[in-house]
Amino acid sequence: MQLPHKAVPFLWHYAKLYKWQFLTMLVGLLMWAINECLFPYFVKLMVDLIAASNPGEGSIWAVFAVPIWGIVITWLFMEIAMRTYGFVEVYTFPKFKSSMRGDVFDYVKGQSLNYFSQNLSGSIGSKIADIPRSSQHIMENFYWHVLGIGFAFFITLIVMAQVSLLFSFITLTWCAAHLGITIYYLDEINTKIGNHYQSLVRLNGETVDIIANASVMRLFARIPFETKRLGKYQRTEIEKSKIAGLSLQKVNLIRGALTAVFIFLITYCLLLGWHAQWITPGDFPLVAMSSFNLIGLIWHMSISLVDLFNDLGTLEGALTLLKTEREIADPQDALKLEAHQGEIRYDNVNFRYRKNSPLFQNLSLFIKAGERVGLVGFSGSGKTSFVNLLLREFDINGGQILIDGQNIADATLASLRSNIGVIPQDPSLFHRSIMENIRYGRLDATDEEVIEAAKRAHCHEFIMQLEFGYDTTVGERGLRLSGGQRQRLAIARAILKNAPILVLDEATSALDSATEKKIHDSLEELMVGRTTLVVAHRLSTLKMMDRILVFDKGQIVEEGSQKKLLAAKGRFAHLWELQQEGFLPDKEG
Repeated sequence: MQLPHKAVPFLWHYAKLYKWQFLTMLVGLLMWAINECLFPYFVKLMVDLIAASNPGEGSIWAVFAVPIWGIVITWLFMEIAMRTYGFVEVYTFPKFKSSMRGDVFDYVKGQSLNYFSQNLSGSIGSKIADIPRSSQHIMENFYWHVLGIGFAFFITLIVMAQVSLLFSFITLTWCAAHLGITIYYLDEINTKIGNHYQSLVRLNGETVDIIANASVMRLFARIPFETKRLGKYQRTEIEKSKIAGLSLQKVNLIRGALTAVFIFLITYCLLLGWHAQWITPGDFPLVAMSSFNLIGLIWHMSISLVDLFNDLGTLEGALTLLKTEREIADPQDALKLEAHQGEIRYDNVNFRYRKNSPLFQNLSLFIKAGERVGLVGFSGSGKTSFVNLLLREFDINGGQILIDGQNIADATLASLRSNIGVIPQDPSLFHRSIMENIRYGRLDATDEEVIEAAKRAHCHEFIMQLEFGYDTTVGERGLRLSGGQRQRLAIARAILKNAPILVLDEATSALDSATEKKIHDSLEELMVGRTTLVVAHRLSTLKMMDRILVFDKGQIVEEGSQKKLLAAKGRFAHLWELQQEGFLPDKEG
């Protein structure tokens, strides 16, 4: 389901999921508003009764029963309602935020590799965190400072009108002017606050990017450079913050002047009414208390309106995550791909990157189940794209790709990728234990199965030498381990996954010679009965392949066994001669 990417529809979507909880909270707020307005009225009754009674005459209960019981009953109902509100809020908002956080995260994590390569991970993470946080602030502000205070203001006008319509008119005029000034400057304030938010998001993204590349920064002795570079973003954030703050203070100055006029008019009219004898002594505390209560409430409402629209702006900005449609998504009525043999067929496949000339044109190829196929060629020749299309990291522009006769475009991404094991050249690990990282290949695997996979990948020995063994945390992206150790863990993870199709992207390039020999033995065992694609930069690793495909500018220009291709003295033989230190250079010449 496509989530709304506008703030109000987005909030309404999730509020409906908890409608009874939010309705209960609304009732609690209305009880608070009633008590806030009626308390000055009961004080008025007491003052008028005091003025009309002589001390010592009758009992206190007989004289003041109505205001006393009025205060007790309204306060009791308000307390019950507010405690109910509190308990419901405690149980509702965590679920409310969790629902939207989970849905947004599910949507974002389904984006393509292209999306994540173009956006800073820190900025994405910041926006995902902003969505539930801003949503709760908006709902709380709307409830308390729009609905709650709005209802209290309406009741207060009615109560004041019992004294004189003049007081209601003055109060209504002041409130309209106060909120009118706020709304008039709201766009300016929100624009400046929005600019500050964007500068803050960029600052956070840059900070995370520097931390993620701390090892590079240290190796190149670039700490002063990064400090200076980050300082530029910090100065921008400070300047934008100051501009937003000054804009808000300008509005506060105008609202403060209006409030001073309001206090003077209310006080003058009270004295005028007393002098002209059209108000009672009890009307003084009623109007005065109601007025000062409203001053505080309306000021809170005005400040909260800025915060409300600020949070709405933040939420709108964060919801841009949902505006970017997924490049790769499950089709409607997607089927679960069942791969038992691992037969692969490319049938007249056409593919181009955005704004680039076509890479593959009418590419057709059949790979038998269990066949081991090597992919070679200079950088940009199409070998990595060939594999990425099989994984549906990109969608083809024409033709079809079949696994065991099933079109991968009709299958769910999860079922497709669960049938393909990938060992990348530069594997990334989670900041979790070694046991958890290997088990990622098959989540229901037992500890014994994980350890067996580690042994077959020849990483059990170094794991047991670590302080906490399989419980050792590997650090962010596995940086506490060497490149070779990370690669062996990735191989163990693929062994545990036990998929019918295996993709190796120079999986042994980071290993020393002794370990590489052991890994080759393990990989050869792993390849048995599996369709295997090997992207090779070291051509000597292809001798165990059944067939080698030589790519050049998106075309397969040669194919055959290593021995056959070397004997043909064609393109592959030329590449073989160009190898430097056992590796193929990025480009010819």
